[in-house]
Amino acid sequence: MKATIFIAIYLIMTVSAFPTGEPVTVSAVPSDTVITIGDTLSLDIVIRVQGDPDDFVIDEPIYPEPNHLRIISTGLSVRKVVTDSIPITETIRTVNYLAVDTGMTVVSPIEMSCMDKSTEDLIALQTTGHRIRITGSGNAAQKTRDLALLGGLVTIVIVFSIIVYVRVQRGRQELASEEEDAGDEFAAILQKIKLKAAHGKLAEAQVLLLNSLKQYLKEEFGFSPDDKANLSDKIATRIPEPMYDIFVELDEANDDAKFGGRAIAEDDLFNLIEKLQKTLEQSN
Repeated sequence: MKATIFIAIYLIMTVSAFPTGEPVTVSAVPSDTVITIGDTLSLDIVIRVQGDPDDFVIDEPIYPEPNHLRIISTGLSVRKVVTDSIPITETIRTVNYLAVDTGMTVVSPIEMSCMDKSTEDLIALQTTGHRIRITGSGNAAQKTRDLALLGGLVTIVIVFSIIVYVRVQRGRQELASEEEDAGDEFAAILQKIKLKAAHGKLAEAQVLLLNSLKQYLKEEFGFSPDDKANLSDKIATRIPEPMYDIFVELDEANDDAKFGGRAIAEDDLFNLIEKLQKTLEQSN
């Protein structure tokens, strides 16, 4: 936070007698000695001059930087008291601190020097130190606890989201693996049917091909071949068109065979198997 400086000058008229003592004094007065974390502490450094301030050269004070406190702003004001004798001028430098941590801290004494121009005498100036206790109770501490709780909740949400994401990704991978396994298994069955047809077992190969294709369509696309009339557009568009056409052709040929028809010719059966193999490779 950038420190800010403000200056104010005002005049007080009085008729009190001039006090005796040193011509220049300095004091440091804190606004409180017990504060809460997050609160502001003000320290007023008062430089009091009896007579004309221009008769003295006074060092600028070095602001203390205690532990657990951070300077957030500074200010300057000048107050003049006019008496029937010698005037008094008070220059008040204010430094504001923010309590950033709990515990006990010390505002160190401020040491300054002053020179009387008429005599060139040096005057040593020093304030008293102050012990400041910063507690952890109050609104600021509650805010700190609330932020810690919020941070914990955010962490839980992030961890939960990661777990859900990992599980979803794992489920997708397992589903993709199952689909790949179903395709590989059907490809292996097609190769066996092709060998069976090559050995002249055409009718057996035809029935096995139809049943295997039914099973694959059911596992891969949720298609129930026994309920073709209720085939939804969603399922129909997912099934590769060549594969569905082959299923229809095999199903009709199987119905013909039940009523005395002949099995599909050897060349036609081989063509259907190869077309299925090609379609399967493209879909994978």
